[in-house]
Amino acid sequence: MKKITILLSILLVSATGLFAQTVTFTTHPADQTVIDGETATFTVVAEAVADGTPWTQFAWQVSSDGGNSWFDVFNATTATLDITTQMSYNGAMYRAFGTSGSGFNITWHESSDAATLTVVEAPTAVFTTHPQDVEVIDGQVATFTVVAEAYADGTPWTQFAWQQSADGNFWLDVFNATEATLNVTASMAFNGNFFRAVATSGSGFNILWHEASDAATLTVVEAPTAVFT
Repeated sequence: MKKITILLSILLVSATGLFAQTVTFTTHPADQTVIDGETATFTVVAEAVADGTPWTQFAWQVSSDGGNSWFDVFNATTATLDITTQMSYNGAMYRAFGTSGSGFNITWHESSDAATLTVVEAPTAVFTTHPQDVEVIDGQVATFTVVAEAYADGTPWTQFAWQQSADGNFWLDVFNATEATLNVTASMAFNGNFFRAVATSGSGFNILWHEASDAATLTVVEAPTAVFT
């Protein structure tokens, strides 16, 4: 029995030597969240275990079932992988292998950790200027302004709907407020209220609501009893 145990130990050591690690990944690909149609970039950094020299040859793989099955990404052999996204890629996982050789003699070594790609639908409008917090005296006019553009081509967005909220959770439409600027005659009842703009298109029963701006806070202070000049 003792001889058998020793023999198994020798075989185990030999097998470990045969499959010794060749590549070490010092940077693994990171999870990415991108808009549909934009480019997701995954990057790795690796080095040879033997001497620490940079590793430059890779093979990338993709999995669409949570990492159970993997498929090679065609012609992806460098440390960086660029993917032009589409909604069907949402949830896909990507990993890189350190490789060496070429053609039928290619050797696959260690793999990196896997990163997940999250693809979100493209917005219709993008706000480049959000409304800012305003503080005014009771009875004065508070002005909120937004600037937005169409995501598809960057043209200026001109149609909006403004909303008001006392708690930031429940929103009410501001009547007849459809432009980029909102003027509000302040009252103490509005102190602490929130205002935001929503990009809209269409009209009447066919109006479409798109993205909302950040919310701005209106602070209303009591009018002074006397003003010294």
